[in-house]
Amino acid sequence: MSLLSFFKSLSPSSDSKSSKIGILESEIKKSFPDLSEQETIKYTCISGLLCRVAFVDLDISKDEDTAIKNILEKELNLSSDIARQVTDLSIKQTKVLSGIENHRYTAPLCDYFSKDERYSLLKSLFCVAASDGNVDNLECEEIRTISKGLKLEPKHYSAARASVKDFLGSLNA
Repeated sequence: MSLLSFFKSLSPSSDSKSSKIGILESEIKKSFPDLSEQETIKYTCISGLLCRVAFVDLDISKDEDTAIKNILEKELNLSSDIARQVTDLSIKQTKVLSGIENHRYTAPLCDYFSKDERYSLLKSLFCVAASDGNVDNLECEEIRTISKGLKLEPKHYSAARASVKDFLGSLNA
């Protein structure tokens, strides 16, 4: 299989009902067929971004896994079981795709979330990064990129980063 064929196989087919977000969205739709389109997009984008930050070092620790699940429960008002299922789907897809669909997660959130809600998500991303006891530079830079995609100002990034200042790797050295 050529590299181009591989990437084409990852893309939802044009005759599928999947939107432009990608494979994780398709998996969430299959697992939760009764969700509205807006709920599906929120589950997909938020869990995808949380997992991306956790996987930036190519590993998702148990603490990061738990943090993602807890944030989904709190922010999306999900039951523990549903949050676990969404977390597991997101982690699996993040590992398989290694972040090639990340750019698709921010734009829909700009449509559905207010600036305050996007800032709250940014703080949640830092919480995931800090859940293993250290926020390293790779995680900070990934979150900075996501912040730009969420159309937030540098002051939002700085304030969210300050919320985990005790865990910043560069300051703990």
